[in-house]
Amino acid sequence: MDSNNEMLDTFKVKIEKSDNRNLNHFLSWVLIICSIISSLIKNDYNIFLGFILVICLNRHYFQNKSYYVKIMFQFFSLSLIFDIIFMIILFPFWINHKNENNIYWNSFKNLHFFGIIMGIVEFLLKILISYLLLNDYKSVQKSIKGLFSFKYPEREELK
Repeated sequence: MDSNNEMLDTFKVKIEKSDNRNLNHFLSWVLIICSIISSLIKNDYNIFLGFILVICLNRHYFQNKSYYVKIMFQFFSLSLIFDIIFMIILFPFWINHKNENNIYWNSFKNLHFFGIIMGIVEFLLKILISYLLLNDYKSVQKSIKGLFSFKYPEREELK
């Protein structure tokens, strides 16, 4: 009976340790799929960002969790800034259909709308992934101190 309780406790610890990783992994694949679909209308770097996160989650997540979570959080934060700039600059052009002389541009009205919707979905996915990465970092480091620093002293192999 005691060994069953120990196995159950070990199983619970493994589930607790991997919950955010599994959710981040799943959301990264959703981001990759959305990015592939949205690349019909716009060039999308989110495909590569999602693959980088999947690779880091698969290979390095449990080696030095705070180090890799910090790097991925910084990547996603920077990409969110780029998405905001993209939305501010390009979305007004995409929704402007007042130029009646440009029939070719206006014929893509539905695709432009689709690109805007996919961009918003990808933006929200990245916010959710960033939030989960932030929680992972806080669970290991017990604070967010050093999260926005571009120095990486936590990594033992680089010292």
